Amino acid sequence: MPNSFAVGSSLGDVVTPGASISLQDMGALDVVLTDVPSWPVLPSPSTHGLEIPAMNGGYGYVGQYEPVELTLKCFVGAKSVAGVREKIDAIAAVLDSRKGDRVWKVDAWPDRYFVGMVWKGVGGTDISGSGADFEIVVRLSQAFGFGVTPKEKTFFLQESPRVCAVDAVGGTAEALPVWTICNVSTSPTDAVVLRHADTGEVVCMVDGLAAGEWVRFDRFRQCLETSMDGETWVKDMRRLGAWVDIPELTPGSNSIEVSGVPSGALVCWYRERYL
Repeated sequence: MPNSFAVGSSLGDVVTPGASISLQDMGALDVVLTDVPSWPVLPSPSTHGLEIPAMNGGYGYVGQYEPVELTLKCFVGAKSVAGVREKIDAIAAVLDSRKGDRVWKVDAWPDRYFVGMVWKGVGGTDISGSGADFEIVVRLSQAFGFGVTPKEKTFFLQESPRVCAVDAVGGTAEALPVWTICNVSTSPTDAVVLRHADTGEVVCMVDGLAAGEWVRFDRFRQCLETSMDGETWVKDMRRLGAWVDIPELTPGSNSIEVSGVPSGALVCWYRERYL
């Protein structure tokens, strides 16, 4: 099977539970990858840091990554020069950089998505009567690959505190989960506290959940959302308490402690990440 790639949805579809990811297979336009970049595609550490002076000594932002560029060397075949130019125009239209960050999936790495935008369009084109060689440079906005198949685990909360084991987390970097908690009782709860027993990361919903209410702690978007039906969500950051460090998932085993919800459910949704 020819090695090609596909491009489609936005980053939001990758990190939102239940979102549908739509991809356009470039193989359908007869695009074949002639040189697949080696994995891992490692980002380079930033060579400079940013410091903001303040009375207490200031803040330093260091340890950042430089943008990663993924170069895709391609070939497209046709039976005439005119046919080649027609296909190149069709490819350029699909890969329009004005569409911003999008999801990329390379056949050589079938288990992961990348997120980035076309940095340099169909370039270096060498056209002949049988086809054209060209390159596409994609600048990744995320230094990580995201697992194609999302993972979901559900825990029933019948006591407080309740320790939930999220085991067998794959990937090579921390996953950024969405934690959803539902209060199934007929009474409001106390303050809802979600804590990673291994890393110490903890987040708190200070005023608790009403009867039948849902809360969603989204690590990737760093926000708290609430719902009364589990489908329509409203961002409600004012209900965050003093602890705002939504737990990540480390590769391997994770112990998560839930307090304040004596009767309900915890759903952990995430995609594995690769660095």
